[in-house]
Amino acid sequence: MITLPFRTMTWSIILTGLAIVDTIMLCAIAINKPFVIDMMGMDVLAISNAGCKTFHFVRRAAKMASSWLVVVICIERFFAICYPLKVKKICTRHNTIAAMVVIGSVAITFSGLSTENVGVRGSACLPSIATNETRVQGKVMLLLGSSLSGVAPMLILITLTPIICWTLVRHRRARTVMTSSAKLADPYTRVSAMLVSVHMSYIILVLPMFVDINLKFMRPFSAAVYDEEIMEVFGKFSRICEMINHSINFFLYVGFNSLFRRRLAQAFSRSVSVDRSNADLMG
Repeated sequence: MITLPFRTMTWSIILTGLAIVDTIMLCAIAINKPFVIDMMGMDVLAISNAGCKTFHFVRRAAKMASSWLVVVICIERFFAICYPLKVKKICTRHNTIAAMVVIGSVAITFSGLSTENVGVRGSACLPSIATNETRVQGKVMLLLGSSLSGVAPMLILITLTPIICWTLVRHRRARTVMTSSAKLADPYTRVSAMLVSVHMSYIILVLPMFVDINLKFMRPFSAAVYDEEIMEVFGKFSRICEMINHSINFFLYVGFNSLFRRRLAQAFSRSVSVDRSNADLMG
């Protein structure tokens, strides 16, 4: 994304930022997995309160930033497809970078505030250590975090995505009628399809996680209909979906964008050429 021809495109900045925060999220998820703890023989996050707080701070900031970067992609496509004459004035590189700075600042600020109750208890790093004095504050921060990281982005994406898809279909039909050839619309359609696939996959894959989180929060109020075994299975399923969400974008780019595929093939061919040259020199 930081090489030609991608770096000249506004959306490449967003996808670069998204790749960084998704990688951070995948590393954070891996560190906190039970099999990693078993392999190391201990929970490395529980060595100190500072390490525990740092982990949850980074994870929460990356999670919130990832959600809102997907929203920025959706908004950029909304203007590019629905208001093509205004997109160059609204979706500039300056505005995109400014939006990313705001997202990063909000994510860092909220994550810093939400880690106040994070700490080590026994041999485990807990995301929340509630006391009688902090119980209400913890619930408020949980609701606020869920709203900022999941509910608000999800509502925006669910609202704009159908509009984008419908407008994109209408534009494609109009181009096909005018040119009598669908191939002329391919570059426009495929770039849009690639970017739309990013926020559509987010909706599908992240929704179970936030349903699970909010059902757990509502458990004290609806214990009679809360089945522990079913929700445990659903919780595992939602965590798998979350991991897929943070790792699927590369495959969406390859699947929907021929320019990305060509650039990837060039990178691999250069790598193979370098390896062969090194082998010849060593031989």
